[in-house]
Parts: sequence; C-alpha cells; structure tokens
Amino acid sequence: MEPKYISATSARKSCGIKVPRGTKAKQVVMQFLLDNEPEFVILYTKHGNPKPHEFDRADSLVIARAGAINESREAKNSSERTGA
Repeated sequence: MEPKYISATSARKSCGIKVPRGTKAKQVVMQFLLDNEPEFVILYTKHGNPKPHEFDRADSLVIARAGAINESREAKNSSERTGA
C-alpha cells in the first residue's frame, strides 16, 4: 500500500479546525480536541501545562482523522463515478 501524505494545514481543515491568525496552531488543535473528544485525555506538568508529547498525540490524531475523512470522500466519489 502506498502512503498518501497530508499536510498539517489541510488535515486541520478537513477536521474543521480553524486557526486564527497570530495564534499557535498546536494550542488551537489541543483545545479543539479537549472540547470535542471526551476520550482524549492529556497529562499535565506540575505547573499545569500540557506535557510536550501530548501535542504530538493531538497532531497524530488530527492527521489520522483527516486521512480517514479523505479516504471516505474518495470512496464515495469513486462509487458515484462508477454508478454503484
């Protein structure tokens, strides 16, 4: 199977995450997932900040979800083209 690469910005767009100008994308993604995904739980440092690896987990979840969304769109489009 050949991998299909997705950029971070297009993955966020596919998931419906809008990053306002001047804000850090990682913070916006983390807050979006905390607000919308009840099973996404993160660990915090003793100062109350998310641990650094938690941002990587959030990014990987967005990329995976965007890949699933894109694959389902492609499958839907190909089935419409073939008339199935």
